[in-house]
Amino acid sequence: MSQRGFTVRALGEIAIRCIDLSAMVAFYRDVIGLEPMRDPESDPIAFFRIADGFEGHTCVLALFRYDIQGCLTSAPMEQFSMIA
Repeated sequence: MSQRGFTVRALGEIAIRCIDLSAMVAFYRDVIGLEPMRDPESDPIAFFRIADGFEGHTCVLALFRYDIQGCLTSAPMEQFSMIA
């Protein structure tokens, strides 16, 4: 691995566009054990708290339905977005 002049200490938000949002919600909730931050059944976006994060910023996983406006692309399964 190459040498860098910095160390990653935390991630703020990880966002994933999903074709099958309900399956992804079930996986992260039931298998991984993350707690939804609000009811994922009533929204095209599901937020899960991962950890307290760094310096008071909560680390969050956001799952987006791929077909909501602004998310549809020609290859939705290959879409991963990371937002700090």
